[in-house]
Amino acid sequence: MRKNSVATIVVLILTTMILWLPTTASSSGSIAGPGDIAITGYNADGNDNIAFVLLGDTTPNQVIYFSDKEWNGNPIGSGGAFNSGEGFIKWTAPSTPLTAGTVIEISDASTTPSATKGTVTRTGSFNISGTNEVLYGYLGSDEHTPTAFLTAFANNDFGSGSINGTGLTEGTNAMRFDSVDADVDVAEYAGSRNNQSTAADYLAQIMNTGNWTHQDGSGDQSNDGTSPDIPFDVTPFTKPNAITFAGMTASNGISNGLLIALLAGFSILLFGGFWLRRRITR
Repeated sequence: MRKNSVATIVVLILTTMILWLPTTASSSGSIAGPGDIAITGYNADGNDNIAFVLLGDTTPNQVIYFSDKEWNGNPIGSGGAFNSGEGFIKWTAPSTPLTAGTVIEISDASTTPSATKGTVTRTGSFNISGTNEVLYGYLGSDEHTPTAFLTAFANNDFGSGSINGTGLTEGTNAMRFDSVDADVDVAEYAGSRNNQSTAADYLAQIMNTGNWTHQDGSGDQSNDGTSPDIPFDVTPFTKPNAITFAGMTASNGISNGLLIALLAGFSILLFGGFWLRRRITR
């Protein structure tokens, strides 16, 4: 086989691989406000589990809080506060930022919690209930003082914990499960994780309870062989047919146009090297 034919085949293979490598779903930026994370797994049985997807990129060591306390319905800074009792989960991102589409599971949330990425601690009596529970995810100056709510998940409705005053909107960035399975014990998002291009599109899919599997009944159903079971799925949310090169994507500052230029330059160098070698050896 002639060398230039080999070069052509190599470039075609590289091009195909590059064009079909998935990247994380593009986001609006950092995690700062409503809809920048979403709950993808909820387990009130056993020692409790939470799974959530990042719909923005974390900053180094960024902290996200979760609480099973009830919010009083007043706005942040104008009398808004959690009730007494219950507790908090504090999740800290790694020093290396995590990109949008990353899924994290917190296991044993009611005892000694651990996380698939980052670190996690528990304070108070955090214990996810199977009855009239609302789980809030938020940013804050500390666990008691939210500065921005990110999401909320109600295993029934929001009667036992208001989203008034949180800036969240039911069905957009906060979801309730009572229309499908009131007081659900175990629930997990089961929709596609590779068919949308933006975080907003994925958020809409996650907020659709028809894309979830769930169980509700007596006993511990979190590991009974019937979906959903723990551990929850931590497969990242990606966008299909995205262009990437050597791990660089538009989400971390390298534009697709530049990636194409890099590929073109690589191809020219490869062909040019073979051409020059043939000229020298003649």
